Amino acid sequence: MPGLAAWMRTTTTLSIVLSLLLGPSSVNAAPKRKQKKARPSVNQKAPKKGEWMPPKTGHPLDVVLSRSAVVMEETTGKVLWSRDKDKPRYPASTTKILTTLLFLEKTKPDEVIVAPPEIETIGESSMHLKPGERVRAKYLAYAMMLRSANDGCYAAANHVAGSVPKFVELMNARAKEIGCENTDFYNTNGLNDDRHKTSAYDLALMGREAMKNETFREIVKTRKKKIARSTNVKDLWMVSRNKILWKDPTADGIKTGWTIPAGHTYVGSATRGGMRVITSLLDDRSWQKSHLAMIDWAFKTYRRERYKSAGVVAKSDLGPGAEQLDGVLLIDRDVFVVVPIKRPRVSTRFEPSLTTPEGFTPPEGTTYVGDWVIADSEKFEQRIPVAQRKTGLFGPKIDPDTGKPVPGSNGFNSAGIGFGIAALGLGGLSYAMRNRARKF
Repeated sequence: MPGLAAWMRTTTTLSIVLSLLLGPSSVNAAPKRKQKKARPSVNQKAPKKGEWMPPKTGHPLDVVLSRSAVVMEETTGKVLWSRDKDKPRYPASTTKILTTLLFLEKTKPDEVIVAPPEIETIGESSMHLKPGERVRAKYLAYAMMLRSANDGCYAAANHVAGSVPKFVELMNARAKEIGCENTDFYNTNGLNDDRHKTSAYDLALMGREAMKNETFREIVKTRKKKIARSTNVKDLWMVSRNKILWKDPTADGIKTGWTIPAGHTYVGSATRGGMRVITSLLDDRSWQKSHLAMIDWAFKTYRRERYKSAGVVAKSDLGPGAEQLDGVLLIDRDVFVVVPIKRPRVSTRFEPSLTTPEGFTPPEGTTYVGDWVIADSEKFEQRIPVAQRKTGLFGPKIDPDTGKPVPGSNGFNSAGIGFGIAALGLGGLSYAMRNRARKF
């Protein structure tokens, strides 16, 4: 079929011409799909060129972008997770946690604070105090924590100690008192000073200590507060800079901070199911997401349990080492344990001691005899002082539930009488045996 052959030659020639004109990839080529760009994790920002990134350890909190960070349970002080927790870094305005706590401890809520004549020279974040302006202590504390008022910190320091340097001395002493070992403060507000540093662990300790103060807790969970003041009456609303209070209904504090050298800093608190977790983050460009990741992980991983209530504790509860104890044994506090949900094991032992721990005063009529050591599966230990009240032949009857004398029960002690009779019986038996021995 010469006609068909001619047509095929013509078609082949056209295909070759088109291939030469359009390129080999354009002929009989399937259309290519556009490739989607990989999206960064929702828990952290994509790093810019040269930005620091955390090491990959395989832990769920590798997403946290803090150079230093701590997750701490408040009641026990147990550190649930940390990164470079003892490295001194710039804290920025998280400094004001200790400033405000100390101020609240040294003043009464309605005490009047008068702004010094030089107050308007204090820069950066401000509540715009005027020289001679009068503000009650409780309102000044709201301004320091919600608006992060540097001038408020200056007025507070001068009122309590007469000057900022003297107040800072009190701050550093208070920090050491609560166990801070890497804190050296030089001002009350956290404005940059190369010497002014603390660690993530120390900041968590400060947050934990501050949250024991009822007034402080009320302040830091407040989103906005209308204050009263004598002069600048057009500036009354103090609004919290802690955006977490709007994002997490379980959040109840504490303080944000930022300077260029420090980066973003934050100490946070959240309470769920009766358990409060404290976070501290230093130099974190994504501090909100980091905090929320830390909080969510902590509550999914751990639980808090009441292990023993204050009062009488049985010798068998104390574990090995308590065999020689007698009488009524007492502890002066409720004991809680914070354990991994998947590994809630707890072990106990008793360590006798004659040296009373600092800060512990045995109840009247008792003697300190040692520590009840409670350890969990992660080797976190708590030491609970144990006091002993011995029973004698004479004296009040002891309530076994409270370990305290029963009112009006002075005289013969039934328990003591029992011990006395047993002792007399043994003594009489021994005497009879000695006399019998003499006859032979």
